Amino acid sequence: MSYEEGEKFEIGRAKHSKAGRVHVDMPGQSHRQAERTPEAVVKVTGWAKSGASVKRMMDYVAREIGPGDEGNLSELERELAEQLASKSLHSEDLANAQFLKEMCSLHREYELRIKEIEASRRESFAAAKGDKPRIAELRTHFDKKREDNAAYASAHVWNMGEAHGVDLGLAIRTSNAFQKHHRQAEQIRTLRDASAVAKHHRNNTFLKRELYEVATATGLPLAVLATRDESKQKHPKARPGVALVLENEMGMEFKGAAEIQNLYDRWSEDFDRKEKGKPAPRQAVHIALSAKSDLTETNVERVKAAARATAQKHFGSAGYEYVLGVHQDGKYPHAHLIVKCKQRETGKKLDLRKADLHALRKTYAKELTARGLAHVATKAKDRPRTDVRKPQRPSNWQPTVQAVLAETKALVAKMEKEERAFKRRLGRARPSVDAIGFREAQARSLVTQRDKIKALPKHDEQIKGIETQIGRTTDEPERKRLAQELAALKKADLDRREAFNTLRDYRRRTEKGANMEQESKATLTELLDSMDRWNKDSEKMQKTHLLGMSPQDRIEAVKGREKHIEQGGKLMDRADDFIARLKTMNMPVEEKKQTFRTLREKSLSVKKVRTRLQGRER
Repeated sequence: MSYEEGEKFEIGRAKHSKAGRVHVDMPGQSHRQAERTPEAVVKVTGWAKSGASVKRMMDYVAREIGPGDEGNLSELERELAEQLASKSLHSEDLANAQFLKEMCSLHREYELRIKEIEASRRESFAAAKGDKPRIAELRTHFDKKREDNAAYASAHVWNMGEAHGVDLGLAIRTSNAFQKHHRQAEQIRTLRDASAVAKHHRNNTFLKRELYEVATATGLPLAVLATRDESKQKHPKARPGVALVLENEMGMEFKGAAEIQNLYDRWSEDFDRKEKGKPAPRQAVHIALSAKSDLTETNVERVKAAARATAQKHFGSAGYEYVLGVHQDGKYPHAHLIVKCKQRETGKKLDLRKADLHALRKTYAKELTARGLAHVATKAKDRPRTDVRKPQRPSNWQPTVQAVLAETKALVAKMEKEERAFKRRLGRARPSVDAIGFREAQARSLVTQRDKIKALPKHDEQIKGIETQIGRTTDEPERKRLAQELAALKKADLDRREAFNTLRDYRRRTEKGANMEQESKATLTELLDSMDRWNKDSEKMQKTHLLGMSPQDRIEAVKGREKHIEQGGKLMDRADDFIARLKTMNMPVEEKKQTFRTLREKSLSVKKVRTRLQGRER
């Protein structure tokens, strides 16, 4: 499949077949061929807002990385055994080391049990060949065995955590790793593909990676973790002996740390400085371009040539400087592109929108196809659905108190982080942030979590009944069993109360530290700025004529206009809500009147433009 210069490379609209499947029309291909053709991937992985960030991006892209290896948990277990035998660890590190050692042993036992279940399953199914009722019975039996294996591993993690007194977060993370590994197999099993389930269990790199992350979180000084962290770091610094290669828009290569430092110094001359009270300017953007092809030398060169042609067409020809590098550390070869956001000659800033990224994807797919790697570029709404529906929970399912407590603590930690970022934005010289919307969203999250806690059962009556039984029972084993059950119920009630207190304390802290006058002004500023931006975008939209566009671009332009009209309606609703709140705000009367007049004037201007756009759309 080849393409001539200037030929349009687009994907048609999605359609639904009689069977309900989604397929995509492609030039010269049937629907089944379109579904099998891999998609080109182009995504923005990050924006650099400082010179140091740009340098880290360059160092990361310039590294020549080979295929990675997750390592062997037996190495970690062996080193932990040596550390424990040397008796050189402190009390806290000693508990963590013992926990990690037993965790590695548990993983080996978990894997061995899965292999035994799979072998027994194959033998049983072969013996019951053709007997459908027996096969259905066996399938349920072995599903229950796998579930019991995961439940045993998860419960054993909690027992180890309590026995060694490790941090609760480490136990939760380890337990979740085993449960998530089991859920992934459950999702595959809904398709009744036994071979896929067996392959998932054999190649459980996800579970190993999660257990390595748990080991890293303990902070133990282990050589296995240090080596892995050095090779898996997101933006590692250039190390001696590692070859560094970058290619710019002129085709020049920069090898070694010294040449890359010189390249960065030349780029940094055009970087904008941050102004007080304003957001940090974007200095560069990091874009990843990937293709689903075998990791061979020929394909690596094809991917690099396609990425080079794409970057030259969209950035080099427009006057933007960039550097390019190709990595081979994943399943497929992929290119990394760093584009400087400011033109050296005109000073024009780079502005990437969704439409620009889709155009990049189409060009990249065209260039890959022209070089023998057939790829397509579709939008998310046009892609065939390949997701697997999650298994339904039983109607009587209830979350455990311990799980709700951990979820509550995680929610409060997340909201505290968002609160700190919100306070930083409010502290600017001219804060522009939807503070009212932020507070309402937080209140909704707190109410939802509070309802989950309230749904947990109380055990007051059960505790009284068990205490009465303990007083009447003389059998020592029975008294011991009742005492354990009583302690578990009391612990559940304490966890429930702690979850309530965690939410209540956070709500009180935020209410005490809130400055309603400052937040109202910041919301008003953000609303007025949004209206000004909406009107400015409307002016550009009114100057756009649909007659000279292709059918596909015309459809996208009409949808963009509909979305823009809908955003204008939401701005008008927000303005009406703010006007209604003015009566309860602690503001001088004259300031209230001026705010009312300003908002009313802006809202009417948005209304007029919306009416004009709606009429033009019809």
